[in-house]
Amino acid sequence: MSGDHFVLSTATPWDDRTEIIGVYASEAWAREAATTWLRAPDREAFPRCVIESWNGPNLLERSVIEGIDAEDADARVD
Repeated sequence: MSGDHFVLSTATPWDDRTEIIGVYASEAWAREAATTWLRAPDREAFPRCVIESWNGPNLLERSVIEGIDAEDADARVD
């Protein structure tokens, strides 16, 4: 994949194993998907995910997003 893209992955608190949830063209789309994923009722066991910013094969930035309150999520999506 060339150009900027953002990879959203799961993240467990006890190891570095991840599972890719999706790849997005913008950080806003990746954050919106993270909010939706974190708000799912079955996410209490794994309340965090990772957004990685890539340019081609180069990792530019990695952000860990912790569980989001429903009120906080609504404010961030608006």
